[in-house]
Order: sequence, then C-alpha cells, then structure tokens
Amino acid sequence: MDLEGYNSDAVTVIVTPTKAGAATPASTPRPAPASAASSPGFELLVDTSLRSARDEWQPERWPLEVMFLTSQYNPQDLKFPPVSSGINGGEGCGCEDRCLASTCVNAQSNRFCNAVNCPFMGVCGNSLRESSVLAICRNVRTGMRGVVAVGAIPAGEVIGEYFGRLQHFGAPRKNGPANDGYRLGLKTKTTGNKYVGIDALHAGGKLRLLNHSCNPCARFHEVRTGKELTVVAVTIRDVFPGEEVTVSYGSHLWFVCRCGWWGCQHRDLQGVRSEEDCVC
Repeated sequence: MDLEGYNSDAVTVIVTPTKAGAATPASTPRPAPASAASSPGFELLVDTSLRSARDEWQPERWPLEVMFLTSQYNPQDLKFPPVSSGINGGEGCGCEDRCLASTCVNAQSNRFCNAVNCPFMGVCGNSLRESSVLAICRNVRTGMRGVVAVGAIPAGEVIGEYFGRLQHFGAPRKNGPANDGYRLGLKTKTTGNKYVGIDALHAGGKLRLLNHSCNPCARFHEVRTGKELTVVAVTIRDVFPGEEVTVSYGSHLWFVCRCGWWGCQHRDLQGVRSEEDCVC
C-alpha cells in the first residue's frame, strides 16, 4: 500500500535480522487482540495482528556490541545538494490539522517538517521525532529481537530515523548481493556525485532492529529538508499496542520467510531450511 505522500521507491533497503539469543527474565503480557486494543479513528484490518496475537514479547536491552546513536554518524562530513525547506520556498505546509506523512504537502515533495516549514513547529507526524511508544523486545517464541509498539500509532506517522554511519557505497548493481550487512543505500548522491548509504552494523538506533514482514506496518523513505538528508520509517497502516513494528526488506530475501501471512512471498517454501530463517 503506497502513501499519498512519500515516494515508496525513494530508498533501497538491505538489512540483516538480529541473531537469536537468550531472553531476559522480565516479561511483558501477551498482546491483546487488535479489536480490544483499538484507539479512536483506527480501522480494524483483516489479519493485522494474527502474528502478534500468538507471540509473547519480553523487554530486551540494547545490544552491547552496537553503539547506540541518536543522530546520523558522519565522520567523513559527507554533504548533499541543498533543497528548499518545503513548498513556497519553505513558507510552510499550511496544514490546519496535525501533519501526517500521508497528507502533509511537505511530505508530497519528500520533505520532513521542522520549526521553519510547519505551523506546528515540527511537532507533528511528519517530523524527525522518534515515537515514544517503541520498545526493544525479544520474541519468546522465536528468540529474535524486534521493535514493539507499546501504544497505538496511527497510519501515516513518521516513527523515527534509520541511524547509522554515512559512508561511500558502490554504484547499485541489479545482480548484486541481496544481503550486505545492515546497509541502506541512498538514491541521492553527495555534492561530489558519489553514491553513499547508511550502515548500521556497528552503530545505529532503534529502527536498526525492525524485522522483515511480507505484510509490514511501516516503510522506509528517504527525505530531506534544506541541507539535511535522512531516512525515516513511516507507518502505512494503524499499529496496535502489543504489535511488532515491521518493514519489508524487498522481494530478494536471503532467508526463508516464515511470517505465516497468507500472501507471504515464501509460502511455497516453508519446508525448506535456510541458515538465516526469519520469522516475521
């Protein structure tokens, strides 16, 4: 499902799922069915939480081997061509209600909102603020880390940035490897006309832990305002409390997906084992 705002083809995503490990003793309650967790304005979607309903999540610490980032790490001081702050030269999006990435005119030109171009001073659903209801957890059934919503998140909401180290990438190859670490290639080249991307293997933020799903509730988008360029995750449907927040890694997976969704791209390969099985 495409948003009306951000271009869904704005970024190439290549991510590696976190390895399974021991769970921590603390436990969170099993998620309630979506019908019991709905918030005002939410529309109940068919099989939205079938996977979450059978999963139990435990609070999990940030992996000690990974540096936790709250902004992009840019040791090479890579720069991108500047763009306007938004419509009308950055005079403002003109939204009367709180901006969402699915409706704000800034988002329609792949711009994020900030204090300059937004009547809500960038305190809205199209800004770079990370959602306060994202929790790092471990799935008791699969042993995998993931990101779980502990509160309701409406569709069309920016939930945060994909942080990592900005570095030079080679030119994209059609037949290149599908898996190359926690790497995310950018479409926009630097001012020096170089291909770059974000690598979150050794340093990143919460969105580094987003798992794959063939029926995701969020999508990555490359956005920029002024001289700042980044990648955000935007919800493409309502996310209910207790539900795992997921994205799609694309159609060229390096593992056999076991999501259980009726439309899973590997629904005919469930008897095949792979070295990096992913239960999405």
